[in-house]
Amino acid sequence: MPPGSLPTKAAVLAEDDSEDEDDWYQNVAQSAKLIEDVTPDFIGFQQHLLKMNPHLRAVNHEYLVDRIAQHQIDRYERLLSLRVKHHQAVAAGNCASESMCIALGGHAILLHPAMDDLDLDLDGNISSLGGTVNPESVPPDIPLPPTSSLPAEVECQLCFSTVGITKPSDWTKHVHEDVQPFTCTWEGCKFTGMFKRKADWVRHENEAHRRLEWWTCDVDDCGHVCSRRDNFLQHIVREHRFPEPKANPSSVMKLAQRINWDLTWAKVDQCHHKTTNVPQDEPCRFCGKTFSTWERLTAHLARHMALSSLQVLKVVAREVLDKVTIIDPITEPPPVGPPNPVSFLERMPSPSTPPGLLF
Repeated sequence: MPPGSLPTKAAVLAEDDSEDEDDWYQNVAQSAKLIEDVTPDFIGFQQHLLKMNPHLRAVNHEYLVDRIAQHQIDRYERLLSLRVKHHQAVAAGNCASESMCIALGGHAILLHPAMDDLDLDLDGNISSLGGTVNPESVPPDIPLPPTSSLPAEVECQLCFSTVGITKPSDWTKHVHEDVQPFTCTWEGCKFTGMFKRKADWVRHENEAHRRLEWWTCDVDDCGHVCSRRDNFLQHIVREHRFPEPKANPSSVMKLAQRINWDLTWAKVDQCHHKTTNVPQDEPCRFCGKTFSTWERLTAHLARHMALSSLQVLKVVAREVLDKVTIIDPITEPPPVGPPNPVSFLERMPSPSTPPGLLF
């Protein structure tokens, strides 16, 4: 995506059909303006997050603001360091991307699509030998790759490695791997890292914090707890010698096999528990909105985090690589927390804050 440009409304990929895409598009435009004057340090990223999400100030989620601000610093440092290393490689004329290095006059390499990627018309004829990637086909604030034709192998302008792209979602996945946009939103979580994939982040929050479902073994008062059905199945097969169900029952299955299959799965069902909590009990930490399903809640939370974290790309891109930057990309190590015991809410300048995000 060209610097300073905004995605079209069609680029908004609605994960929750109840949310207003016009509001979401407005939030993308607002976030792009708020990042322009951000100082890339702990306080700067705190201020940016609070301006984007005034609700965080109202509910005093200091832990979450601090955690995301620190992760923004981590992203900024890592991505800027990759820019510096690539700049040095280009200066030496030995970029690992070789003929695909954009800075050395290279370009993407178009690939022949696999048969599964071919588009066929109604008569079964090949109507296209590939696809395209453009602002219409990627989520908001995902920068476009240096090609519009797919499949292709390109040099990523974030990590400067080469990556193969068959479809637009491959590119979105790669950008997420570079940025690692998802952070656990639960207070007191011992996991301090970032998540590359939304699915991994959702699994972490659901299993470690929400505990939507679990299995407690009641064989001989074992009491072993698993958060996944497959893990519990392995437990009773390995530890308690339950017959391993090799396949689903069928009309031709022998009686003994059917009995064993039923016995094992009956124990899995018997030990299964579900939370009595409902998603309405967990308002969005960023804006306070509530949802009728856990899926809609986590999709909404993911939008907030992606919108916040991907803004760091603009901060990295505006850095001028001069001699000082190349010698020391990060001139001042960021603090790991607030520099003094005064609450960050007291240190934050009170808004003139624009209206909160609406999605």
